[in-house]
Amino acid sequence: MADERGFADVESMRPVVRAVFGSSRSLLRVERLAHGSKKGAYRLTMDDGTTSLVYVWDGSEDYWQGVLPEGADDPADPFSHASGLALFEAAARRLASAGVRCPELLLADQSRALYPADIAVVEDVAGGSLEALLESDPAAAGRPLSVVAGWLAAMSAVRSPSPGKVAFIDAGGRPPVTSCEKIMPEQPEPVVVLGSMRSAGDVPSGRGMTTVSVGRSRWIGSMSGSWTWPVVRACSGRSRAVPASR
Repeated sequence: MADERGFADVESMRPVVRAVFGSSRSLLRVERLAHGSKKGAYRLTMDDGTTSLVYVWDGSEDYWQGVLPEGADDPADPFSHASGLALFEAAARRLASAGVRCPELLLADQSRALYPADIAVVEDVAGGSLEALLESDPAAAGRPLSVVAGWLAAMSAVRSPSPGKVAFIDAGGRPPVTSCEKIMPEQPEPVVVLGSMRSAGDVPSGRGMTTVSVGRSRWIGSMSGSWTWPVVRACSGRSRAVPASR
């Protein structure tokens, strides 16, 4: 199946770059980033040295297809497969409204006129990871950690009428069970299972991926701990940020 997957390249991304930057920049290079499992993630490098990220939601970029059980994409289920431009935009709006700093969303397009899939172009935030800073200089990590603590406090103050994915709740949807206190006892016993998901040849990064199952929640990722933007879910009447994918 991996051989049948089609990924973005310079030629296919040129219309996207023109839509965002006009004629002021030209695209030099497209790099497909590692560890994506639900959507494609690409770094675009321009002729002036600047970079942006592009997220692509398409069947060929979703490694969960054919893996998840029937009904795993039910939007009313807070633990269902969370992927798609609508979810991404809703999460970004909610985080921004709470005062949480997110990479700037430069373009969101689902017309398929620029690229044959739903796409989002976002700011490429340069610099190392907080994880690396904690290991190399714990004292220096104190300031960014305090900033993150402030963001988490702001998110915890955001109220929601019921638990669920932000896009679903904001559109007027309501899950069958309307409180976390009732949802969680209905989940299977929490069991964390780590196992090889795909061979190295199946994963664009060339690395094996790992699945993590906690109750009915399932995540996939490398053991490096790489994360994408969070999807915001509401739980116990409050907004909570959880990993969108691994």
